[in-house]
Amino acid sequence: YLLVTNPSSSVPWNRLPRELARAVAPQLGRLQGEILRLIDAEPVWAERMDSGTVRHDLSRATSSVLTRFVQLIGTSGTGLTPAEQELFRELGAGEAREARGLEDLLSAYRIGTRVLYTEVARALAELDPSPAAQVALGEAVFALSDALQSESAEGYALEVSTHAGERERRLRRLADALFAGQEDGVQTFAHQVGWTVPAAVAVVVLPLERVAETRAVLGQRGFAVERAGLGVAVVEAGADLAGTVRRLVRAIPSGLRIGPDVPVGEARRSLVCARLLPEIDDGPLWAVDRLPALLTRGAPEVAATIGERALAPLARLRPTQRDRLTATLACWLRHWGQRQAVAAELSIHPQTVAYRVNQLRELFGDALDDPHRRLELQLALLDDR
Repeated sequence: YLLVTNPSSSVPWNRLPRELARAVAPQLGRLQGEILRLIDAEPVWAERMDSGTVRHDLSRATSSVLTRFVQLIGTSGTGLTPAEQELFRELGAGEAREARGLEDLLSAYRIGTRVLYTEVARALAELDPSPAAQVALGEAVFALSDALQSESAEGYALEVSTHAGERERRLRRLADALFAGQEDGVQTFAHQVGWTVPAAVAVVVLPLERVAETRAVLGQRGFAVERAGLGVAVVEAGADLAGTVRRLVRAIPSGLRIGPDVPVGEARRSLVCARLLPEIDDGPLWAVDRLPALLTRGAPEVAATIGERALAPLARLRPTQRDRLTATLACWLRHWGQRQAVAAELSIHPQTVAYRVNQLRELFGDALDDPHRRLELQLALLDDR
């Protein structure tokens, strides 16, 4: 949009004859009616003009600008008065509040400009048919039109900024209520931001700089906020959760950590699981695929104690031997002692597997056959990369 904030001394109002104002003033009512009629005939305005408020606002604006134009003719005036500036800012702000663009309003301004210029040019031709007078009129009409656009664009931008800030605050309050399990607060803030609360959700943690892209992908299927230095998205769970994640991955191919789907009242559980997933450059990572590892990450002191105690028999070995037997033990536990599977994974001979397992039995004794001790060993050997 062309922004002219002060069409003043550079606009040749004082080069238009004062007689022009006297000639045009009696025609203002007719001009206003013609402008409103033409606006009403536009498809984008036909339905809106049925609203008494919209018609009143446009009538007031049309009357104001026509009157102001006549007042400026032959003077050194400076465009719109402060009250008129506020009027046209409010018109722009109103379009923002209705989630419309500015184009419909600016098209109405263009209609008014055409009617005003045509009618005033006809009157001016009878008073001063010179090209200089017509040029001065064109500059005056279009400078005033630019001022209207400028004020409305400013009002629109301010309203969008204010509304966006308020929506952001409401989204944060919604997230706070959701993760605190405050059902009443969730319903209240969800209504304010237009989110339909689903029965179940999954929480996705993502890079902070990707929040805007996430919102664009989610649409009505969820919302995203900035929270504690992270991007956090709450996604409606259900049949299309995998599809929603696929769309997110196409837009954000790395850094997604996805919590389990849970009842909406337990959203914090999904958030905690997602945050416990390791930060990696690829992805996505699904918490449901790594729950045992998340258990140890959630209690690192306990995990360290388990690892220290469970793997103590390996501590006295040489590093190379310890690494070899540690890898064998982890593989043997994963494959429930199936020698061929262990040999295939480690690319060694089955007899080598048997030899190493015998070494492990000498070190760990009955622990390899005790369900509780085997669980401790598996937790200690979890690969959390």
